[in-house]
Amino acid sequence: MDALVLNHFRTVMSEGVANAIQMFKKFEDAEANRLTPLLKSLHKRYEGKAYAFDGSESDVLTIPAMEATTESFPLCMRQLYKAFKTKHHLTHAGRRALQLYL
Repeated sequence: MDALVLNHFRTVMSEGVANAIQMFKKFEDAEANRLTPLLKSLHKRYEGKAYAFDGSESDVLTIPAMEATTESFPLCMRQLYKAFKTKHHLTHAGRRALQLYL
């Protein structure tokens, strides 16, 4: 029974792939100058955000600036940060809460 279903699935998939190849060839001929180069280079492109360091440190939060911003933390986060700075240790839940807040 499994072999029958598997053979039917393979047949349908093979026909679908062959049909897609034929359709793409027709499309490739019709759109040779416009979309084909784009489609062929799609697998090489990176469309995410570029994280390149340009040398300026204006976006980096320094330690004195971090200390100044703790005044505007909610009380619970201020206590967690204070405990972290004094004891250098937090529970997993405390570390996670502070990470999610920051």
